[in-house]
Amino acid sequence: MTPKSLAVGLVALLASTGACVNAQMHARGAAQACTLPDVAAAWALPRATLPTRLDTVGAEQAGDVGRPYRGALVPCGGPHCKPGQFFGLFPVRVLMPGRYRVAVDVPVWIDVVTPSGLADGLMCEHTGCDPVRKIMQFELKAGVQWVSLAGPRPGDVGFLVLPVRD
Repeated sequence: MTPKSLAVGLVALLASTGACVNAQMHARGAAQACTLPDVAAAWALPRATLPTRLDTVGAEQAGDVGRPYRGALVPCGGPHCKPGQFFGLFPVRVLMPGRYRVAVDVPVWIDVVTPSGLADGLMCEHTGCDPVRKIMQFELKAGVQWVSLAGPRPGDVGFLVLPVRD
């Protein structure tokens, strides 16, 4: 995927609306114990930091499924950006194809960029897992996948990619 095709795809994505829009940007809920044991166990592991990317080039420092990470959202200056938006791409190695959860601890838009384009979000999960603010499920193939996070504010975001087991 070229940076230009990524930009075109992200423009279409950011301009679209769907059933998960409210959950995507405004997931909130009362603090409660996590009802997803796999997510809770993985979220409790020590966090590593992944460098923020603005395109899908240079996956040599990719993260691993099952490990929590911190990344920074930075000003988005490409043609795919809305004014005042903050953005980051983070490569993660998926070893086995299947359904995966992408969890975040701040309200941001979650997508996954694959070598063939944007993965379809299959399900929004946004309750029952404090401090996780939102979880999206995606069907992913093996290989490097790019977690795409976008929001209205700069700063760090915690995220995790984990296979769905329940």
